Amino acid sequence: IKENLLILTLRPRGGLSFHPGEYVKLEIAGIKRRYSLVSAPHEEVLEFYIERVPEGKMTSLLWTLQRGDIVTVRTKTKGKLWLDLRFPVQLMVATVTGIGPFISMIRAYLHEGQQGHAFYILHGASYHDEFAYQAELEDLAVHHPNLITYVPMISRPTEARNARWTGETGRV
Repeated sequence: IKENLLILTLRPRGGLSFHPGEYVKLEIAGIKRRYSLVSAPHEEVLEFYIERVPEGKMTSLLWTLQRGDIVTVRTKTKGKLWLDLRFPVQLMVATVTGIGPFISMIRAYLHEGQQGHAFYILHGASYHDEFAYQAELEDLAVHHPNLITYVPMISRPTEARNARWTGETGRV
């Protein structure tokens, strides 16, 4: 996406069973880090939205990956950020890469044909080009207006990088 943001997709050799909202450990060259799954359980590829950590050992390796390189995915999933459908209204608040688990939940919800809920998604970033899933969420909001309300907002509206932004401003 940008020099400091990456959408990583991996094609696992075997299946991975998980709940939307969980994370897994990725390993490269003996270095392990936890990353939230963006993909939903029914999807064939594993998708991650990752922010580069300056001088981070793992993200330095991730940014050098080429198509076909091997990344070990630990099959034990963890995390308790699960969608609780007992509540008909869901408020999802995230900044930049934190949107990942919510994307997983919404993709799974729609795939499973569930109904009767409303999702309000507030997504903050410093810059408009950090919304990697904006088009997907805006499209879902158009096609499912009673289900999804998506509000992206930037916190640095006066910076040149955001000169064309016409949406909401402030912090989530």
